[in-house]
Amino acid sequence: MRRYAERIDDPDYRAEIEKLLKIQVCQSCHGERLRPESRVVHVNKLSVIELARLPFTDLAQWLQTLPEKISAHEMHLAGVILDDLYERVRHLVDVGIGYLTMERASPSLSGGEEQRLRLAALLGSGLTGVLYILDEPTVGLHARDTAALIATLRRLRDLGNTVVVIEHDIEMISAADHVIELGPGAGEKGGCLVAVGRPEQIACHPDSIIGKYLSGKLAITRSQRKSADGGKYLVIKNAYAHNLKHVTVQLPLEKFITITSVSGSGKSSLILDILGRSVQ
Repeated sequence: MRRYAERIDDPDYRAEIEKLLKIQVCQSCHGERLRPESRVVHVNKLSVIELARLPFTDLAQWLQTLPEKISAHEMHLAGVILDDLYERVRHLVDVGIGYLTMERASPSLSGGEEQRLRLAALLGSGLTGVLYILDEPTVGLHARDTAALIATLRRLRDLGNTVVVIEHDIEMISAADHVIELGPGAGEKGGCLVAVGRPEQIACHPDSIIGKYLSGKLAITRSQRKSADGGKYLVIKNAYAHNLKHVTVQLPLEKFITITSVSGSGKSSLILDILGRSVQ
């Protein structure tokens, strides 16, 4: 257990150690992980266990209505705590992970969810005059989540910080205040300063490849190639883990398959946790 805790961030080591562990629900607390005296305390009819199971969006609403439900004396005692707690929860909702709960185990989070948790913590820190450097933060994010990420980065900027992003995503580039394009190609063909300026200036630059995509002169087109159905499938039945709710999926064999959706929808749970472990 000590080794497991020390290397909890190493998925390969964690998988090896998990073969030696048997996970079962505690018969005393029924998986709630608190002593009896903690479990009997309720605030506005909810225990800390029930609050930990609420999605952050619902928890934020509960915190907003709580002052109306408790006495003036209780509000005097809890006011500072409630204000701080609401701010933290609101940051989590703002970065697009309002569907998560406090009960979720950290190793079960996707890469995109972990990244936005860190961004929410940065928003809550209130630091100013800080230089933040992010290397391709949109990698692994669904296109729908990019707008929320951009809004978060802008809030960090508005606090008086500088945010430098290494990025290929056209939506992120378009949202920047200042763009520096290196190139014109990769490897031996790169290393030169191609264009500098606002996105609209880059879009008009004659030597900028990025500019042609910003202006709409170039676009990524989808392949029209169609693949014949071979009729052979691998079926995952009744998949249930983390955000997955009893999903049944057919994967056509001898094909190039993409599993895609918004961050946290269960892609990694379906393929790595369920299919991967079943194959092993």
